[in-house]
Amino acid sequence: MRRAAGMFERLVLAVAVGHHKKTMFSLDERLAMAQEVATALGNVEVIAFDGLLRDFVRDHGGKVVVRGLRTGGDFEYEFQMAGMNRKLMPEVETIFLTPGEHHQYTSS
Repeated sequence: MRRAAGMFERLVLAVAVGHHKKTMFSLDERLAMAQEVATALGNVEVIAFDGLLRDFVRDHGGKVVVRGLRTGGDFEYEFQMAGMNRKLMPEVETIFLTPGEHHQYTSS
C-alpha cells in the first residue's frame, strides 16, 4: 500500500469481502488494519467490496489496478486475471508490484 500510494495522487484500497476464501481476520479486522496504515499515508481510501472488481473500479473512477506478486504461482494467477480484466475493462491498466524480502511470504 505504501509503495502504491507513492505512485498516485489518490489510491483506493479495495478490501474484498472474500466469501469464497477462509481468512485469518474478519472483514472488519482487515478493514481496520488497512485503515490504520491508510490514515498515516493521507491519500488512501479503504473500501470493502463484494462483486466484480470491474464494477468496483468503474464505480470509483479507477484507471489502474495495482496487484502484488509474491511468487511465480502468484504471477500465473494474476497474469490470467489481468487478461480477463483487460477484456472486461480495456481502458484500465494493471500494474504488478513485487514485495520486499520481508513480505515475500505474507499473504493478504
